[in-house]
Amino acid sequence: MPDLGHHLSHPIDLVEDIAQHHAWEFDRITRDDIAMVVEGLWRSYTVTLSWSPRTRPCACSAHSRWSRPRTSGGAVRGAEPDQ
Repeated sequence: MPDLGHHLSHPIDLVEDIAQHHAWEFDRITRDDIAMVVEGLWRSYTVTLSWSPRTRPCACSAHSRWSRPRTSGGAVRGAEPDQ
């Protein structure tokens, strides 16, 4: 896990280090904005974080795209067989 102690100055730097640690695809849009894609087993999550030094909270927007994982033979894992 990345060293979190040196991120007291800017929270998006912390998020960027976490994304790098997990090998998530990300784009540092501006100093105060980052967008990343987090791959799950059944979904891909697109997450955008924005930080405002004036108001301090971090705004988050997240979207997901659902897809069924497939086994190497093309069958859908967890799917019931046809009857």
